[in-house]
Amino acid sequence: MARKALNTFRQLGMGYEAAKAVTNVAIAASHHGETEFALELFGKARELFTLEYNEAWAATIDLYRALVYYQDGRWQLAQALCESAYAFFATSPLFGRSVWCQILLARIHLDAGRPEAARAVCIAALEKMESTESPALAYQAYFVLGQIEETLHSPDAAYEAYQKAHQNLESLRSQLRADEMKIAFLKDKGKVFEALVRMNLTNGSPGNLKSAFGYIEQAKSRSLADLIAFRANTLPAPTATRRALVEQVKDLREQLHWYTRAIQLQEGRSVSVRDPQIEKLRRAARECEQKLIDNLTNLHAEDREFANLQAAASIDLEAIRSVLPDDAMLIQYYRIGDVFQACLLSRRVLKIVPLGPVSEMRRSLQLFRFQLSRFRFGAEYVNRFRQQLLEATNAHLQEFYRQLMAPVARNLRGEHLIINPHDLLHYVPFHALLDGRDYLDTRFSISYAPSASVYYLCSTKAANTAGGSLVLGVPNPAAPHILDEVRAVSSRLPAAEVFVGAEATHELLREKGPHSRYIHIATHGWFRQDNPMFSSISLGNSHLSLFDLYQLNLPAELVTLSGCGTGLNVVVGGDELLGLNRGLLYAGAQGVLLTLWDVNDQSTAEFMQAFYTELQANSNKAAAVRRAMAEIRREYGHPFYWAPFILVGKYL
Repeated sequence: MARKALNTFRQLGMGYEAAKAVTNVAIAASHHGETEFALELFGKARELFTLEYNEAWAATIDLYRALVYYQDGRWQLAQALCESAYAFFATSPLFGRSVWCQILLARIHLDAGRPEAARAVCIAALEKMESTESPALAYQAYFVLGQIEETLHSPDAAYEAYQKAHQNLESLRSQLRADEMKIAFLKDKGKVFEALVRMNLTNGSPGNLKSAFGYIEQAKSRSLADLIAFRANTLPAPTATRRALVEQVKDLREQLHWYTRAIQLQEGRSVSVRDPQIEKLRRAARECEQKLIDNLTNLHAEDREFANLQAAASIDLEAIRSVLPDDAMLIQYYRIGDVFQACLLSRRVLKIVPLGPVSEMRRSLQLFRFQLSRFRFGAEYVNRFRQQLLEATNAHLQEFYRQLMAPVARNLRGEHLIINPHDLLHYVPFHALLDGRDYLDTRFSISYAPSASVYYLCSTKAANTAGGSLVLGVPNPAAPHILDEVRAVSSRLPAAEVFVGAEATHELLREKGPHSRYIHIATHGWFRQDNPMFSSISLGNSHLSLFDLYQLNLPAELVTLSGCGTGLNVVVGGDELLGLNRGLLYAGAQGVLLTLWDVNDQSTAEFMQAFYTELQANSNKAAAVRRAMAEIRREYGHPFYWAPFILVGKYL
């Protein structure tokens, strides 16, 4: 897009706009790791800005180039450019960019082994911000200060700095501001939470464990809220009674966007650091922010699910405990640096156990997924190498058990496990982990949730418990058994309405979904690795994307997506999975049944038939999944056939 804009602006002879377009091409190149090309483009952009007599943007390009050099480890070049940019911004009204220069200088000094110099620059930046509320800058500065204090072996000062970074980050929950420095070094806000969790775990007292668990929950809630923030104001209220509050939030967000843009424009025109007009706009923006925070607080009291996405709200520990059954244990995984932690939570227990390195688990996952990919070679190949495929796959599942379950096995209690994965662990079938003799689901029934807070929301939301069932089937040549599945499922669901092919439309789901107790959609999923927010499932007349799901009202007890890749997720920003299941949970579903990988449609049809048969006799959906898996395992054996199915959300 930047290249297209550049060509157009050149044809029109618009020098400033062409320079901005070159800058955006350079930023894109830096994201792709094309360091030298990015630096070359930044140099061209600076020449164009100089021809336009735009000193502010020429200095901004110096700051961008300093960031690229810093990320490439060329600290001397980075420092020289950063100091040059700071010399300009220190006396300009572009307050934010002068602070950015100081934060980057502090990082350069720290990484170059000069922590005392880094501390002095960082404190100077924070002192400069005292008279101006700039939480977006303050959280970055305090985070860097925390890293500096840790390097200087001052853990108390480091923890205090990280807490202040967190406080400023929390005040950003109400804002949606453009990222002024699009290649900033602290892009992942989860690093603030990670530091706080790590420091709490160094002191394993009960109070510190509770704090660590709380920060983990906040990190998970924050991540998804940030990822969908640019569409947050278009999300509908789940119920009509909340619409007034939702409209107020939407209006205040729009006002805040206007103020942000107006401040940026005024800063670009002003010649004074303390321009009265800028100060007036900033005061008005702060008042607007406070109103928005108040409204989001009220909204959280009215509807926690909506607030969970709008304001990165999490649920406190005791509330989560209150919805855990006596015979259940929640296992929440969380990554700190190159090590995963397992948080064990029940009504009486909270324990956090360190696990193995992430690099080992990533390798195990790659090998496991390679084994699954071999099933694409066809039935003849699979039959020929049946035993070798089973032995190789089981070896990887046993390795997963050693890494993820063996360190906590003696602490596991009860009959049911609620698994909250993190990062690459979202792709792991925990129920199929092998202890050397038995799969994990022979010892426990198992369900999943994106986080403990999301499990709480699923457990407390109302759902249809008396309505009929809606069954949609979209067959295609690659999945000829979908019609068999639809017939088998509909015969086992109460009052089932069945729609197949062109009749299974988005409009039909919107019309009948709000009144259905069970919704079963047998179709093909399309996973967009390049932009997972547009992952979708096929319906009779369209594709239903994740964005579309957020607009639906589906208060079902269970929604099942049966087909190839319907549960596939991608992890972005280190935390919350981004996939179709989260959209269905937001749309109102208490529970969702999906598949982790491309499935065999014949064994899937048999699994679904067995699952719904069990479900009619057992209100425990996880137990029904477990028994259906055991039945399919007896016939097919290999985990490829019986293990892709995961139950997410409320299981009772």
